[in-house]
Amino acid sequence: MGKATDSATISTTLLQEVAQFDAKDRVLSLTAEPFTLLRQLARTVAQLDVYDLDYSHLAALPAQNNMHVHTSVYPQGDARYDKVIIFVPKGRDVAKAQLWAAAKSLADDGMVYVCGPTKGGAKTILKDASELFAEANTLIFKKRHRVGGLGKPTATRYPSDWGADPTQRQQRTFNLPDGQSLLVSTMPGIFSWDALDEGTRLLLEKVDPETDIRGKAVLDVGCGNGVIGGWAAKYADRVTMVDDNLLAVECSQTTLAQNDIGNAEALASDVYSALDGQQYDLIVTNPPFHDKFDVTTNVAHRIIREAKAHLKRDGALIWVANAFLRYESVAEEHFRSVELLGGNTKYVVVKASRPK
Repeated sequence: MGKATDSATISTTLLQEVAQFDAKDRVLSLTAEPFTLLRQLARTVAQLDVYDLDYSHLAALPAQNNMHVHTSVYPQGDARYDKVIIFVPKGRDVAKAQLWAAAKSLADDGMVYVCGPTKGGAKTILKDASELFAEANTLIFKKRHRVGGLGKPTATRYPSDWGADPTQRQQRTFNLPDGQSLLVSTMPGIFSWDALDEGTRLLLEKVDPETDIRGKAVLDVGCGNGVIGGWAAKYADRVTMVDDNLLAVECSQTTLAQNDIGNAEALASDVYSALDGQQYDLIVTNPPFHDKFDVTTNVAHRIIREAKAHLKRDGALIWVANAFLRYESVAEEHFRSVELLGGNTKYVVVKASRPK
């Protein structure tokens, strides 16, 4: 059992010690991960609505007759809930977005439960919550985890000193290395959501649009807010963009629409899961390597290992990664040619060609 699973188990156990769920309750969960808890709630309460940032979490959630799984990340409309469950997300901006979504969705006499490791964000979330709720208290604290209870929302608008409402898409103009610019739809919860990150910039500098992209079918894995895919679509015959992050998919779709890009699409996908055997001339990616607060290479390894099934015979995979993450040895097992396209002290761009 990994650290993330251990943490979720402890938080779930503490929540079950202090939370009260009744048969008449309408419950909102802003995470799909505690499967056992959600299965129990679906059999207990009157209504259970589940949201999550990650498509893969929702796809893995076992179906229950009384459980409604949503593909948007935050509740829409005027639904009111008696109980809301928040497990500490990655990123303070996302935590604030979930608090704000909970405040807008909570019934007058309802309760929000905030669960997670104290040093992993739970204490900070409870402190932030005091600006939105009249009550923000720790209900239980054990094993370096805590569950807080929030009641009586007091804020009628998102706090001005917190910035723009993080549950709504925002607009940024990213200046690209080729001298062009792209109007990007973006929001907190997406990697490098408010600026073009250094790794992506290096990737765009090292990929040759004429030889690598012009007239070809391109797949952008982990598309974020659509920068790489939107740029590639200017040269490619067609572009498919995929991401496990549902906010990324929503924003990429808007990025394509507002730039009048008609030869590209953005899909929710756990790496290649939504592609139905489609094949491409080029796969390009700035793969994620952070899982919660730990460095991991699992997703990047999957992208490399499983690329063959989605590449044409002479296809290629190009990625950018932190210089200390050596993916070349993995690629050499699956490709006939692996070459360094460029790099700096932080990042490297690598091209693997002709899958074995």
